[in-house]
Amino acid sequence: MSNLIFVCGISGVGKTFLLNAASKTLLDVQYLSAGKLAQKIEHEQDPNLRQLELGKMLARYRVSGSTLIVDGHLVFPKEGGFFDVPLDAVAALHPNAIIVVVDDCQMIANRRKNDQVRGRETIATPHLKKWQDREICLAIDYAKRLGIPSQTISARDTERFINVLELFAPHKGTGRLIEHEFQLTCAINTIDNRG
Repeated sequence: MSNLIFVCGISGVGKTFLLNAASKTLLDVQYLSAGKLAQKIEHEQDPNLRQLELGKMLARYRVSGSTLIVDGHLVFPKEGGFFDVPLDAVAALHPNAIIVVVDDCQMIANRRKNDQVRGRETIATPHLKKWQDREICLAIDYAKRLGIPSQTISARDTERFINVLELFAPHKGTGRLIEHEFQLTCAINTIDNRG
């Protein structure tokens, strides 16, 4: 079975921008939007069943030998709070890693406001922060429970995003070098954080 990397983050964070940039570098990677696939199963009313069906659909796209990157959400806003995608739905994807994309919530609010294509609703910055915090926590928790790696990456750090994709799914001839560079960067960051 091929590698599947789940890239998540709240609506408007910049996942599509990063994935478009990565697609220019990572030529042997297949990219799917969970949201577009979900439109095919709109008839299912139960959100838990929808997520499980989506997992089954995505599993069919996995082609041996290629890496599949799926973008989506772990948390959706709903009236009075949030809906968390169940762990079972994420497990049904059999991901090899989870990457959560984050950004400054005011930047996200501005992006959402200025997006003429998708017509996103206006959400106050404090609510975006709660949403993003919940997305991060769920991504880390689910990765731990599934026994897979996770990374949190800034939407403005295209180079690091591509390096982490390479780490999780090395592509022809470059993965090993980038993996070592990434491990060195992590070691340096760990030392810097210790003071």
